[in-house]
Amino acid sequence: IAEGIRLLRREGLSPANCLSLALGVLICSDLLVFPAIVASVHNDAVNWVFGVLSACTFYFSAQLAIYCLSSALNLIHFGKARNIAQILVLGSGLFAKGIEIQRQDPHARLILSGGQGAGEDVPEGVAMKAWALAHGADPANTVCEERSRNTRENLLFSRNLFADPNGKTAIVSTGYHVFRAL
Repeated sequence: IAEGIRLLRREGLSPANCLSLALGVLICSDLLVFPAIVASVHNDAVNWVFGVLSACTFYFSAQLAIYCLSSALNLIHFGKARNIAQILVLGSGLFAKGIEIQRQDPHARLILSGGQGAGEDVPEGVAMKAWALAHGADPANTVCEERSRNTRENLLFSRNLFADPNGKTAIVSTGYHVFRAL
């Protein structure tokens, strides 16, 4: 429920953004409210509705568990990646990891992706590139994407900057972006 509220505050009201909040409310209702209603009202129709809602809660909870497990498995990496063609950094605050990967694979192109949001003086990609270059990124292999407004556009516009579109790509992201990026 807390994550659903935070998502609505950050991203705005849309059906997709309401899903986690709705699931949280459904789970809490299934555990707290529905049993009290069924105990106080002895009616087959109420019992049937409670059963359907409980089945829906179980189904969506199972889907959430599967999603969380698969997302966690996507974060496991064995050994260090080699022969990376490009490193795509989604979001500020992650430049250091991008630079670290570039140092391990010096021919990789570092792409710093982020557009200009409300209240920002410069696009996020431009600011990240300036910081990265000041902290050891290879100037010949560091570029920025500055038109994107969301994660989908980060990926879409950055693909045009790939050194090798069919080569290995490392995506550096936060927990907030990683599910969308995958």
